[in-house]
Amino acid sequence: MEVLMAYVSDETIDDVRRELDRFKREQHRDSGYAAAHLAGAIEMLLEEAEVDTRMSVTRPE
Repeated sequence: MEVLMAYVSDETIDDVRRELDRFKREQHRDSGYAAAHLAGAIEMLLEEAEVDTRMSVTRPE
């Protein structure tokens, strides 16, 4: 089984954390707005994630 590591910058991780905190605070007031911001942050995280095959690890199954 091969495990691949993804690289995501600290800045992007911090952005996602901020949006998650915003979502938790605002979900009761305006859930659509908060959810849209959180979805955008997650989308940004996924777009930035790059599979780095140099850091892959093969594990026995």
